[in-house]
Amino acid sequence: MLLRIYLQSTISDSLRERLVEILAHLLGIIGIVTKDMKHGRLRLFVQNVCGKDEALENALEELDELTKYEIQDVVADTHLGVGKTVKAVDALADAQRKAELRDCFQWLSASDEQNSHDAVQKKATKDTGNWIFNDSTFNEWMRSENQSFLWLHGKSGGGKSVLCSTIINLLQEHRSKVSCALAFFYFDYKSSAKWDFCDLLKSLLGQLSSQSPQAVAVLKQLYADHNSGIKQPTRQKLLDAIRDILEQSDAVYIVLDALDECGYDAREEHLFPFIKDMLLKKQYSVHLLVTSRIENDIQAFMHKYDPYVVNLGFKKWDCL
Repeated sequence: MLLRIYLQSTISDSLRERLVEILAHLLGIIGIVTKDMKHGRLRLFVQNVCGKDEALENALEELDELTKYEIQDVVADTHLGVGKTVKAVDALADAQRKAELRDCFQWLSASDEQNSHDAVQKKATKDTGNWIFNDSTFNEWMRSENQSFLWLHGKSGGGKSVLCSTIINLLQEHRSKVSCALAFFYFDYKSSAKWDFCDLLKSLLGQLSSQSPQAVAVLKQLYADHNSGIKQPTRQKLLDAIRDILEQSDAVYIVLDALDECGYDAREEHLFPFIKDMLLKKQYSVHLLVTSRIENDIQAFMHKYDPYVVNLGFKKWDCL
């Protein structure tokens, strides 16, 4: 009652300090009593003062039991609190990692090749190009334990891109069963972003970076090295990042459709040297597939590296 009066009234600073001291002492006494309860000393004290009484004995036993349960509840609450804290920290860290990755991919601003792939797939009828799965040359390329290089060539409008999309679907399914990475790119002369070599590099880097922790680390480091996205990466920096990923990967399938739709100068200066680098580096486990029309410079380049070859002009398409 007095405490309620004090709380509802204006009291002096000296009285407030005195009350705080009294409450502190009371809490100390409660702590001592609680400690004695846990060690059984309170029972002895009460018995010495009051003597043995059955009702008192029962009350003390019940108090002992409640004290034990209190300890168990404290431990349980502590574990629960720690568990919730760990989960909260993990959730926060996961959200932060996702936000960082989102920033990296937005900074990279690569073309969305899945959209290109889906658009090509819409042109296909059911089972279009499935004959390729029984082609011995294709299967040798796909199943090779070492680096492998396959060139599919045919005339304009001969269904190369549709066949390419069918192969990509197969490789996506293959990737779900074995440890490998997959990246693809559709060149398109109708879109300035789809025949630019840097856009190819950004797209490959973005796709590969989403498929392993090591690749993610490469992208995040590239982002950090460019003032967290303030600066844009040079062509050489993009190449270096892709090379780092290829060196750390067990097996990588790369599919490039319509090389002939990448500009002649870009092919000669950048694309062919990039392909050459992937083919000659023995530490890369790259399975490269390209499609194109037969252009003189493309044919001359292919003859230097002796790829597997499938001439689509000699194939009877089942659904085209």
